[in-house]
Amino acid sequence: MITIEKRKIEVSIPEFKEEVRELCRLIKRNSKNTIGINEKTLNSHFKTKLTTTDFYILTEQLEYRLYSTSKGKYWSLEYILKEDKA
Repeated sequence: MITIEKRKIEVSIPEFKEEVRELCRLIKRNSKNTIGINEKTLNSHFKTKLTTTDFYILTEQLEYRLYSTSKGKYWSLEYILKEDKA
């Protein structure tokens, strides 16, 4: 169960993590220049309406590292996909 700003999204965290990994694999395969994903990527792929705050809360609950550039904060494809190499 993931709680986002007084809303509850019923989702299994391990299943969601696997969905995010699959999304990262697709992005890496099709877009060599992309280094990470953010809430816009998740909204587009999962048809959700996450805000930036929601994305930060997800970051904490999924225990992902948050990276930052001048264009915003994101989850690194390499960080998420490192579990595939283990």
